[in-house]
Amino acid sequence: MVEPDPTPTPPAVPPTIREVAELLARLRPMREAGWQVDPAELAAFQADKAALLDRITAHTITQTSGDTAADSGGVEDGSEARS
Repeated sequence: MVEPDPTPTPPAVPPTIREVAELLARLRPMREAGWQVDPAELAAFQADKAALLDRITAHTITQTSGDTAADSGGVEDGSEARS
C-alpha cells in the first residue's frame, strides 16, 4: 500500500515581472533568427514558456476558486447577461 505524501502542495506562485521579461528577452533573438533558430533552444524556450503559463493558470485558478455565479453577476459561463 502506498502512503500518501504528507508534504502539502505549495500554493501556486505567480511568475514575477522579471521572469516574464527574461523569457521575452530570450524570444527576441529567436525571432530574428527565423527558420535558422536552434531546435534545442526553441524546445527549451517552449518548455519554459509552458511552465510559466502553467504557473499563471494555477495561480489564477487558486485566486478565483472562491468565485461563484453571484460574484460574476449571476452568469457562470463568462458570457454577458442580457437585459
